[in-house]
Amino acid sequence: MWMDNWVLNLPVHSWPKYSDKQFPVLFRFFETKKTVIVLSNSNRIENEIHEDLCFIDKIPILKRKGGGGTVVLGPGCVVLTFAFF
Repeated sequence: MWMDNWVLNLPVHSWPKYSDKQFPVLFRFFETKKTVIVLSNSNRIENEIHEDLCFIDKIPILKRKGGGGTVVLGPGCVVLTFAFF
């Protein structure tokens, strides 16, 4: 599952809108209620995580469309998501 779909599951009209005439921007803060692992678009599961242990511990593995490294998110981690149009 793409993290973008998981995080951005609200309809666009529900997002707070902050924009000027040239650069409309949407953003959202969120905190996950349980531990998840998020790989970037270029990361490969077999190189980054122990998938079998995640399965045993029921830790979801997500992938985001952006770059960067693999991260572990959990309660207490605040994430900010931007969307530019």
